Amino acid sequence: MTAAVTATIWRPAPALRDPDQALWSELRFADAPVDLFTLFVAAIRNCEGAHPRRGDTYRHFERSLAGWVRAGFVSVTGAPPLYHLERNRLKMASPPVVPALQRTPFPKRTQHQRLWSAMRVLRAFDLPMLTMAANARPQAALQLVGVLTRAGWLRRTKTGWQMSGARPWPSVAPTVSRVVGRDGAHIRVTDAFGGIVELPVRAQRHPRHSERAAAPIVDGGVS
Repeated sequence: MTAAVTATIWRPAPALRDPDQALWSELRFADAPVDLFTLFVAAIRNCEGAHPRRGDTYRHFERSLAGWVRAGFVSVTGAPPLYHLERNRLKMASPPVVPALQRTPFPKRTQHQRLWSAMRVLRAFDLPMLTMAANARPQAALQLVGVLTRAGWLRRTKTGWQMSGARPWPSVAPTVSRVVGRDGAHIRVTDAFGGIVELPVRAQRHPRHSERAAAPIVDGGVS
């Protein structure tokens, strides 16, 4: 006579139903630094349903992770970025309470913001499609697309560009500015959660345009 086998249904620990706890635990027990997409997919398995929509949970993750990075609990390395807990935080079973950033006002509909918003909606696009959707100049679109590709928000495809899951895509566009430090000029990209990426300024291919190209970039150089 064969004994009956009862299927066991896997259920996450009750504490992991909290998005912050789920995200923190994934970071804490990761064998190596982990990319944003892998981290979020692993965490949401434990807290599915924490918010009415999955996208709301992902945005919760983005805010919490940005706060932990800002407070020095989590480090970011590499490109695309990889996240890991600082060694002196590995014994913390529960996530820290980090003051939230002030709520960002609704973004102004500048050309820079229109391009960003169009990218979020299209997800994959070529230059004509992007400029038409954003009602933007091709030169301005190319400049912003180039910066976002180097910074990890976009990736090049055979037909154009595609959104990358390596960095968050909030509704407010990141600011882009040119800064000069001891090691030379850099393009600084700052997202809505306080994350900063600095890119070395590349040598200009067209010297006759160097004067205009060397002008400070504010919000990607587009308005």
